[in-house]
Amino acid sequence: MTLRGRLTAAFLTVVLGPVLLGAFFVGTTLATVDQRRSAERLGLAVGAVRTSVTALCQQLRAAADAVALSGADPVGRAGAANQVVGRGLAAAVLVTDVTGRVVHTTPGAPDRPWLDCARTTPADGPVRALSAEVELRDRAGGMLGRVAVAQLVDPGFVARLAAVTGVEITLLTGDAGIAQTTEATGVRDEVLAAAAPAGDDRVTGTGDGRYVRRAGPAPGQPLPLLLSVPSDQSPGLHAALVATVLLAGLLAVLAAARLARVTTRPLAELAYAVDRVARGT
Repeated sequence: MTLRGRLTAAFLTVVLGPVLLGAFFVGTTLATVDQRRSAERLGLAVGAVRTSVTALCQQLRAAADAVALSGADPVGRAGAANQVVGRGLAAAVLVTDVTGRVVHTTPGAPDRPWLDCARTTPADGPVRALSAEVELRDRAGGMLGRVAVAQLVDPGFVARLAAVTGVEITLLTGDAGIAQTTEATGVRDEVLAAAAPAGDDRVTGTGDGRYVRRAGPAPGQPLPLLLSVPSDQSPGLHAALVATVLLAGLLAVLAAARLARVTTRPLAELAYAVDRVARGT
């Protein structure tokens, strides 16, 4: 290799080395910060979901207590159940006797089984309603049956949860399929595939830059949910970083060639002069 070539290579090493290391450091740092911020957002969303569902379960339990305490008269109890539904405190009320036979149900009740708020294991099938149950007793404490109060778990319910938490939410079925979701059609399968196994609350990522975390079932929050958020990074950030590195590399090559030429020119002229003296010209 000529002297000019060696000098050019040395200049490129000095200039391009820090540029490449800096680009790698910036890219790695941005990815780490983005993942941490997304994990924090999902953690806050999980807390908001648990708070919202717990509040709903407490409301259902209070409504069930109100029906159970309305008296032993079936007519009065039916009236209390209808008032609970009419005031929007619940979607349905179901009263059963000690044998499990239905004594009273409000009109338009969703199909059973309903998912009990106290459950901590995944449902066996699709979740149609969330419910709270209390015992129904007479004044002497004798067991008369049970009162169950339910709220529909429909697309509107999932959409309200998503609006409260600020993330996209997917309600799973018992076999880990999708029952309801606010995810865009094109990313649903990727979100489902990227989710960690049941009981694992790790944050995982999809191929298109979304982060996913499970939420429940857990005490006070029996719904099997998937929460996801998009990456905060600009879609063209990596492309801009690569373009910047390429531009810096091109400028470095031009600058190195120029510096090598300027540095070696006096030496070349000196060598030419020495050669002429040696030939006696």
